[in-house]
Amino acid sequence: MAKDVPKPKPYKGFRNAREIDNFLWNIEVYFNAAGFRDDASKIQAAPLYLEDIATLWWRRRCEDMKKGTCSINT
Repeated sequence: MAKDVPKPKPYKGFRNAREIDNFLWNIEVYFNAAGFRDDASKIQAAPLYLEDIATLWWRRRCEDMKKGTCSINT
């Protein structure tokens, strides 16, 4: 992984289409520049760039995945 790649700003969970779209675009650009190629690596790294409400949402999805009621593959 490239060390000089600037990290994206965290997404805090606000329901603002522009903010969500920019976050998704920025994190994809970051993943490509940093060498993340497979979806599994991206899924593992993405939560590091979530804060506040978005972190809570992700924690709930993780619990759902453990229970087998949810799956996230991409």
